[in-house]
Amino acid sequence: MKKLTINIFLIIGLFATLSCSKEEDNATPNSSATDLTGCKVISMTNENYKIVYAYNTNGTIKTVTEYYASDTTTPVEVYTYTHTNGSVTYVNKSMRERGYYTINAAGRVTTSDIIYYDGPDSSTATSGKMTGYEYNTDGYLNKKTVTFSSAAGASTTIYSYIWMNGNITNEITVSQSGSTSNTAYTYYTDKSNAFSSLTSLTEFIGPDSKNLVKAITNATTGSLNESYSYEFDASGKPIKTTVTDNSNTYTFTSTFMCP
Repeated sequence: MKKLTINIFLIIGLFATLSCSKEEDNATPNSSATDLTGCKVISMTNENYKIVYAYNTNGTIKTVTEYYASDTTTPVEVYTYTHTNGSVTYVNKSMRERGYYTINAAGRVTTSDIIYYDGPDSSTATSGKMTGYEYNTDGYLNKKTVTFSSAAGASTTIYSYIWMNGNITNEITVSQSGSTSNTAYTYYTDKSNAFSSLTSLTEFIGPDSKNLVKAITNATTGSLNESYSYEFDASGKPIKTTVTDNSNTYTFTSTFMCP
């Protein structure tokens, strides 16, 4: 399996891709705004997979472990992170994937290099992804330039982000060929995003949108890509997320550790 991205929209997309079931669940948010500052995601589970996050004593990410939901004792994959001054590295359990992040004084990544190998020998690289990151004056990610390379060549895609009131409202993508797309996000403005910590702790790009996403649409056509609903525990944490696209409904549950 590919390394997990930590942007909550992409995590949800991963589970939607891996899930094969259809569920009827029209849960709606039933929690008022809650201060979830300092909460960390411990696990995320759908009917097929479970992802477990472990942290160092100082709060930085230590490991990300993937299991089949039917067997949560034998890891399918493990990513282990090493933190040093000005950089973070990770390696998967087979040593066929390795990542290198350069971190600035604000704790945000400025460049990353993820490399895939034929085997544990680091001389057998087959492909890679290099990314450069830019931030606005408020410290939010506003641009990343991603170059994929393999034996077939290289291609670059540019992602630009528009922020409003602490939330990403649009992601504008420009491909190597010059084609563009514009994805729009809307939010439950009274629901805090308890998943935001994954962005800052596993991809090091600072905070994600402050509110829980409600819908993702094609900003050009207005068509709906996905809609989201949540169920909350008594303290306001979103313990169940339901994603509905044009033809399917997917659900995953989450556990948190909060101060």
